[in-house]
Amino acid sequence: MAECAADLVSIAAYVYWADQLVTRGGNADVYGDSWRRSFLMCVPVSDPDCWNDRNVRKRLEDVLAFLSDDVWSFHFSRATFGEQLCLDTDPSALRRNPDAVLLFSGGADSLCAAVEAVTVHGAKPALVSHWPAHFVDHRQKALLEHLRRRVSSWGFPRTNILVNKAHSRERDTTQRTRSFLYASLGAGVASALGISDVILADNGIVSLNLPINDQLLGALASRSTHPKFVWLFNRLIDGVLPCRPRVRNPLWNRTRAEALEALKRAGLGGLLQETNLCAHGRGLPNVTPHCGTCSQCIGRRFASIAAGMREFDLAERYKTDVFRDDLTGNAVTMAESYARFAREATMMSEEDLFDAYPQLADCILVDDPSPHLTAAELAGMVKRHAVQTWGVLQAEVAGASAELVRHTLPPTCLIQIAVVRERREA
Repeated sequence: MAECAADLVSIAAYVYWADQLVTRGGNADVYGDSWRRSFLMCVPVSDPDCWNDRNVRKRLEDVLAFLSDDVWSFHFSRATFGEQLCLDTDPSALRRNPDAVLLFSGGADSLCAAVEAVTVHGAKPALVSHWPAHFVDHRQKALLEHLRRRVSSWGFPRTNILVNKAHSRERDTTQRTRSFLYASLGAGVASALGISDVILADNGIVSLNLPINDQLLGALASRSTHPKFVWLFNRLIDGVLPCRPRVRNPLWNRTRAEALEALKRAGLGGLLQETNLCAHGRGLPNVTPHCGTCSQCIGRRFASIAAGMREFDLAERYKTDVFRDDLTGNAVTMAESYARFAREATMMSEEDLFDAYPQLADCILVDDPSPHLTAAELAGMVKRHAVQTWGVLQAEVAGASAELVRHTLPPTCLIQIAVVRERREA
């Protein structure tokens, strides 16, 4: 059993490494002609007969194809001693008898899931973190210390695992296969601990990651916790891990703001300011650890305001205040697209949403006993997100009325963009 889990993690590590070292065409490939890549990987494992099984190999290739939008083929050979990754867990986890494994990234959603699991459901999760660089590990440790001080009913034992390419520089930064590595680490540790419940948490809007503009197609829209990815991953580990741990996302039907409610209910809103999952956070100073213009930062700003947690997510903590600062280049496109998506979705019926975003159909799984209810749940969540987002933007515009009259706001801040667009469409 331990060998199978170690095999799974080793395969995921090799995939993660290859994903970053093979370019998708770069900035010169403006039409995405070279976006989809083909990989043939020969991987050493402890049980090649298991992994070379036609059904197992097909399931592995299917989950990676959906996740990265690439073509994957594998051949497995027998590993020699010492080639496998070690899955040593925090010794305190065994002493405390945890009943779940929770993937702890250092972002807001995994924090919310951890807090809710303990304070609402009485669970005892062992945390598993992946860190590719020391600054990520430092942020995760700092957040964990705050969590342990504020929630004394559980010690939150944590296993932190370093997986990164050594002595090589990435040629592609999309990292679409990172969630496969993350889920594999969680399933591997759960298998080692004899635990069946693996929590991989992301709010539903991030999980669906609908394309908010025409440039976000295929795997350009990340599928890191997409319901179909979770289903395909569980189908894979059913065939390779005897204890059959199940990965689940408890936040799949909640908006970003609704996910943050878990912190408010527990009286732990202050922990939000200790989280960070900025896509461009490397090298930013501690006083402004968020770039403010990536999709994660923009979504976080809107969600914290919608959840009534503005005081725990101050604008001063962002390098760029998307509402009031001058935006340039991709930042303008991202901010405007985010607002336009919300405005348009508020006016759509549930049927209209499925017509406008056929990607929603990928979330209805083949074994779903109530596909119509799931469809209504997903569309309802998207609608609530749109209403919350548009409401925040309207309130920000209203609150900036004096600045708008005095013309003191830059023309490319989101508030000005929203006002100009409303006038144009009025």
